[in-house]
Amino acid sequence: MASWRVLIVDDEQSICDVLSISLKKEGYVVAAETNPRRALERLKREPFDLVLQDLKMPEMDGIDLLREIKKLREETVVIIMTAYTTWDRAVEAMRLGAYDYIKKPFDTQIDIKGTITRALASREQQIQFARTFDDMLGRIGLVVGYSKAMKTVRDLIQRAAPTDSTVIIQGESGVGKELIARALHYGSPRSGKPFIAVNCGALTETLLESELFGHSKGSFTGAISEKIGLVEVAHTGTLFLDEVSEMSPQLQVKVLRLLEEKEFKPVGSVTTKRVDVRFITATNKDLELAIKQNEFRKDLF
Repeated sequence: MASWRVLIVDDEQSICDVLSISLKKEGYVVAAETNPRRALERLKREPFDLVLQDLKMPEMDGIDLLREIKKLREETVVIIMTAYTTWDRAVEAMRLGAYDYIKKPFDTQIDIKGTITRALASREQQIQFARTFDDMLGRIGLVVGYSKAMKTVRDLIQRAAPTDSTVIIQGESGVGKELIARALHYGSPRSGKPFIAVNCGALTETLLESELFGHSKGSFTGAISEKIGLVEVAHTGTLFLDEVSEMSPQLQVKVLRLLEEKEFKPVGSVTTKRVDVRFITATNKDLELAIKQNEFRKDLF
C-alpha cells in the first residue's frame, strides 16, 4: 500500500488536513492541494494513482477538473466528494471516468478508506490485465497497430473484455471481427472455457435453429438421434454469433429469449434448458437501418 500515491483536492484546508492524516496512517503517500489549478500543475509533474477531489470549488468546477485529470492521466482513479450532488451530476462524473462519488459529510473510515481500497484493488486488476493484454492479442493473431483508430479499438477491447456484457461488433467483411471477438473472450474470466463461433448467414433457418438449440430425436425428417446445440456446448464460455443480421425474424424471437432469460428449448422438445453463456455478435450491416427497414427486431438490438 505504501506505493500508492493519493492526491487530495478540496478548497477546504480542514478537509485536506483530516484526510491527509488519516490516509498517511494507512500507509498511503499523500499530497493535498486546495486549488484545483495547482493540483493540475502537480499532476503534470508527478504521477498519482488516485485523486480524491471535491465537486464544488470556486477556482474550477469539479467536472472540469475531472475532465482535465483524465486528459492528463487517463489511468488515474478519481473519486468525487460533494455535499451538493444531484443524480445528473453524479451520472456525468461517472460518464467522464470517475470511479465513485461520496456525499459529504462522510465517515472517513467507512466511506473514504473503504472506497479507496476498492478503487485501488480495481486499479491493480486493470494493471495486471494490461500486462498480459498484448501477449494475449499476439497469441490469437490480432495485429496491433499504433494509429489513433487502432488504439481506440484496443482500449475498447481492454475495457469490455473483463466484463460479462453482450457485445456487438460492426464492420465491413474482412476487417477481423472474429479476431476481436476472440480477444474479448480470451481477455475475460471465461478464457479457459469454450469459444463457439456460428456463422448465421451460412445456414438455412431450420439448420441454424437446430445448430444453435439442438433437437430431440424424431423432431423432423432425418433427426434420427438427439443433438446437443452449440448454445449448450458454449455453457460457461462465449457464443459468437457472426453475421447476426442474417437471422430470420422467427429465429430472432428465440434468440431474444435466450439473451434475456438464458434459457431455450431444443427443436421438438418441451423441456427448457438453462445456460450460462456470454454473447458476442458481429455484423457487416447497419442494424439501426435494418430496424427501420423491418429486417431486424428492435428489442433484440
